[in-house]
Amino acid sequence: MNLQAVRRLRWYVEANVQSLVFKNVVTFIAILLIVVVPIGYTYLHSVERLLTDRLAAQIEVVGQRGSAMLDARAVAAIAAPANANTQQYRNLRGILKRIQDDFDVDNAVLYRRIADRTYVYIADGSGNFAIDQRVDLHAEFPATHVAANQAWDSGELGKTNLFSSGTFKWFQSNVPIKLDGRVVALLLINKFATPVAVEIERQQRIIAIGVGLVALLGMAVWGTFTAWSLRPLRRLRNAAMEIAAGNLDVEIQPVRGHDEVARLNASFRTMVGELCQSRAALERKNAELERTLARVHLMEDLERSLLKLVPRSVRHALRADPGALERGKREADVTVFFLDVEGSSLLSEAMEAEQLDHLIECYFSHFLDCIYENQGDITETAGDGLMILFQGDEPAVHAQNAVRTAAAIQRVARELSASGAAGSELRINIGMSSGPALVGFTRIESVAGARVTFTASGRTTIIAARLQHLAKGGSVLLSAETARRIGALAELDSMGLKLEDQGLVELKNLHYDEHVHRLTDAAQRSSTPGGPADAAA
Repeated sequence: MNLQAVRRLRWYVEANVQSLVFKNVVTFIAILLIVVVPIGYTYLHSVERLLTDRLAAQIEVVGQRGSAMLDARAVAAIAAPANANTQQYRNLRGILKRIQDDFDVDNAVLYRRIADRTYVYIADGSGNFAIDQRVDLHAEFPATHVAANQAWDSGELGKTNLFSSGTFKWFQSNVPIKLDGRVVALLLINKFATPVAVEIERQQRIIAIGVGLVALLGMAVWGTFTAWSLRPLRRLRNAAMEIAAGNLDVEIQPVRGHDEVARLNASFRTMVGELCQSRAALERKNAELERTLARVHLMEDLERSLLKLVPRSVRHALRADPGALERGKREADVTVFFLDVEGSSLLSEAMEAEQLDHLIECYFSHFLDCIYENQGDITETAGDGLMILFQGDEPAVHAQNAVRTAAAIQRVARELSASGAAGSELRINIGMSSGPALVGFTRIESVAGARVTFTASGRTTIIAARLQHLAKGGSVLLSAETARRIGALAELDSMGLKLEDQGLVELKNLHYDEHVHRLTDAAQRSSTPGGPADAAA
């Protein structure tokens, strides 16, 4: 027996518990659906029908009493819009208003049928309709037109009807107004079905409360029954959880009988002895695994420490292609950037070694963000100098990134000097050149061992190094190709940067002169120049 067997046993126990719970829940829900819900629906339907009939009867009584208050001859006399200014019309509207107010109806309206069997208004209690205005309600709800025609043609009080549009419902009764045995108008009584809706809503709340109480009672019964029926299985489940957690001393109470639960209980007793034997073997394997993991952690710590000594581009290259270390260099278009602290030799004579080392580290640490923000990569360090490589698919882009980095480094250097945070002022000379170079791993091997570095070599690198040696007074010198590539850099003026043409300059150990440019900002232009001409002087 092992932990896998324990998990299977635990799953079996919990499956039994869940099946019983499921049966009880299904039974309870079935009772609600089969008994309570249909009863509640039938009751609500009966209440709605009773209230509807009661309100319809009240509307019919209102119609009869309202028609008795009207003078049929006066109604028949209102035949044209000009009658709206007569006292007779005003009296008629007053009566309709009284019908609305006294009998609590929403509308009391008189209208008549004309030759094309449509209807026009005569008067209403609210003053919403003009004489001879067509009854638009009949066009929108044809059933109301049918009811009006039935009352007009029969000359008898029509049945009160319930009309609806979506959730909007109203009662309507048409009472014929006769003169000399002839129908001259219909008295329309409207009453919105709001009282019915309010009462139905109240009954729904009552039923909801009742269903809720039944549900609570059912849940109480269900909980009691479930707690009683699941006690043996719950004890077995708890014992299985204790054993799975490694506690083999758990007490398993016996279960009387010969059913599945009793047999499951007996299997627990057999299982505990076998688990004790397997636990010792498992502990030995765990100890061996812990020793292995300790060695793995040591190697990971060593890897993290060594990665700090490797440029980012190298890490990315090796992760993408682990075989790149063996294939050597490839030609690529790059911008090579050399940086050097001016006068570091003199500073070493004036400062303690630790003090100078701290000073240079302070400056270079602040330069690091400028380099990384512009996709630069430090490939080599040499005491007071750095070699930085800018790469990319677009030649103009990595050259422009190098120029941004140079401007940012000069600005940070001046800020550090002005604030005194570094403890002393340093001037940073920079030279850069763009063009093709061999980029990759340089491998130097001997009997004593091997040395691998990631760098860029070739004429572009040599020109950048010569320009850096030529720069003085914290200046930035660019090769002709770099200057050409940054000519489209729109932010030169906005950053206060300018390119100053230094003309053709002879570079050490090169057979041709290089056309050199100096990158300056406003602060540098206000200070003493530091270009090739000054160096030559």
